Amino acid sequence: MNSEKEAYVLRFGQMWEKLGVTFIGGKILGYLLVCDQPEVSFQTLVEELKVSKASVSNNLKMLEEVGFIEKVNLPKDRKSFYRPAQVDMANLMRERLQLMSLYTDLMDEGLRIKTQKKDGAAQFMRETGDFYRWFAVQLPKFLDNYQKIK
Repeated sequence: MNSEKEAYVLRFGQMWEKLGVTFIGGKILGYLLVCDQPEVSFQTLVEELKVSKASVSNNLKMLEEVGFIEKVNLPKDRKSFYRPAQVDMANLMRERLQLMSLYTDLMDEGLRIKTQKKDGAAQFMRETGDFYRWFAVQLPKFLDNYQKIK
């Protein structure tokens, strides 16, 4: 990997870490995006990114679960290969709306069962729940507009 791509992969990992996702997960996705190979083996990821097999394995699972990468089995090769998934971001965000609803339900339940209603934790749950309820109303409008211009 040349120095420009290496710097990109590092910045991608750092950006993901700032978003609350794992640094290694960001590096893996960043690498897959710029490596110029249609599919990359597990071992190549370990070697190119200089990280442990366990870390690569755990982060590949996470990236697959969120729909950013896909596992590919090539004919006559027993190794696992990975590539960026074909992502429909609008659809992916619509699916995430369901998680937002579960999250707001948890915030509401936490407030209901909490004894101290005015402490920092209660404020966190109120603010978070209010924001996600508002966002769940606004996001479909943005997604509809996005799909119109796409």
